[in-house]
Amino acid sequence: MILSCVSLNDSGTGKYDKMRQDEKYGKRRQVSFRIGPVAEDRLARAAALFNMKGCEYVKAVLYKDLGIYDEPPDRRRLAWLKQKRRMQQEEEDDSSLLCETNP
Repeated sequence: MILSCVSLNDSGTGKYDKMRQDEKYGKRRQVSFRIGPVAEDRLARAAALFNMKGCEYVKAVLYKDLGIYDEPPDRRRLAWLKQKRRMQQEEEDDSSLLCETNP
């Protein structure tokens, strides 16, 4: 298994709210490495404990080990899940309205 979704940034201050992401964090760095089947299994188990994907967990551990605590967490997945749940709820509401109107 190859993990290649970890990115490192030049600076991790995150103090400037109105700047673009590349201005805030600098040039994007991509890190790739291979892991064996035992490491893959343990990574999947550890990531599942925190409801994360493997690459998200690796990034969190890497940032923790490097002492970068002010880096904001990646919330894209959570936002997508909220949107998906909201759409499912709307579909359920629409289907229940159809059932109520048709005798």
